Amino acid sequence: MALFEAVDSAREYVEETGKWGDYSVFKSDFEFGYRYDLSGFFKTYDFFDVSALAGKIGLNASLLRRYKSGLSKAEPKQKERIERGIHNLAKELSQVKF
Repeated sequence: MALFEAVDSAREYVEETGKWGDYSVFKSDFEFGYRYDLSGFFKTYDFFDVSALAGKIGLNASLLRRYKSGLSKAEPKQKERIERGIHNLAKELSQVKF
């Protein structure tokens, strides 16, 4: 949240002082996009069993562990495949009812 607080603070400052300068971007709405690298994703969502996830999405477990540790970097097509697999898993999980 620190980034959003900083943006809000800067926006308030320029609105109060009228010193827009390089901050004219604050005159309109904008959004931030956030992307994980694979290592960061697995650090954030550390409850995933990487071997089981690899099996679920049809990927070599050893390769996915290397991506997780940052020892190897995935090519764009491989990242898309992993992302698609995780999204499919999320859709599947969203259908669970107890």
